[in-house]
Amino acid sequence: MTDPRDPAGEGPGPDPAEPFLRRWSRRKEQSRAGGSVPEGPEGEPAEAGRELPTEPLEDPGPEPTDADMPPLEKLDGGSDLSAFFGAGVSEELRRQALRRVFHSPEFNRRDGLEVYDEDYRSFQGLGEVITQHMRQRLEREAERLARWEEGEAPASAGESGEAPGPEPEDPPPGPDSDPDSAPSA
Repeated sequence: MTDPRDPAGEGPGPDPAEPFLRRWSRRKEQSRAGGSVPEGPEGEPAEAGRELPTEPLEDPGPEPTDADMPPLEKLDGGSDLSAFFGAGVSEELRRQALRRVFHSPEFNRRDGLEVYDEDYRSFQGLGEVITQHMRQRLEREAERLARWEEGEAPASAGESGEAPGPEPEDPPPGPDSDPDSAPSA
């Protein structure tokens, strides 16, 4: 009986004293030199205990061609496509069959986890909805046009469209100028 850890049937298993790489190297050198067949535990060749199948292999018959394939209209997600991969089947018919099967609903389910799986070319407009940002932008543009009609020219070419804030005439009050604070003594 051979060891289940030894699928090649080379013996009772690795010698614990011989490291794996050394054993591997030795076996490789033997095979390069046309060395001996590894022996089993009783000294007989390891291959002697194995029985080879005696029944002849079945002849698969002639290779299927394009004419032997089922019509593409009958293919669906559960169809067996193995016949389309034979050597006698043209590449074009194979691609058409694969395209037909993989376009079926069984293979085109969306799970909602793909970020980029939607068609972003079909944009749905906002319709009558006006966002707050759009409203602010329109108000700023209306203010800019009103100032321009009154004769005010923009202060600079890079103005953002907002009215400039009032310029402080006095420096900002410091900590000593707080009217509510008590005078320090």
